[in-house]
This record gives sequence, structure tokens and C-alpha cells, in this order.
Amino acid sequence: MKKDKELKKRIREEEDYIYNPKMGNSLRKMINRYPDGVEDKKIAKVLLMSVKELNRHYQGIIKRVREKLGIEVE
Repeated sequence: MKKDKELKKRIREEEDYIYNPKMGNSLRKMINRYPDGVEDKKIAKVLLMSVKELNRHYQGIIKRVREKLGIEVE
């Protein structure tokens, strides 16, 4: 449990850190390996969250961007 919290903290705070030991835990390496992107399931896995959590975060980010741009948010 403690290790999980530490990893999630690193994911939030370190620009290049994801949980993917095969890629050296590097977001840049993963992006270079998959230049056309990867499915949500894999993204959620390297961010140590569920696909449902990932979608919630994504929707929240889109909402904030729209608000900052002055676009009406439902």
C-alpha cells in the first residue's frame, strides 16, 4: 500500500515518470515506442488507475480548459 502511494505521488509530481518498468518508467520512452498512441487501458495501467478514473480525470481537464477559454460548460 505504501509503495503504491509513493508511486502515485511520483506519477503526479515527476514530469517523465510513469509506472512501466519495461520502459524504464519513462513517459518519453513510451511515447517514442508508441508514436500513434495506446489504448486507454494501457494508459490507465501506467498511471496506476482504472479506466473509469482515467476518464474522470480526462473529463475534468477538458472542463477546466473550456472554462478558462470562456466556453460554456454543461
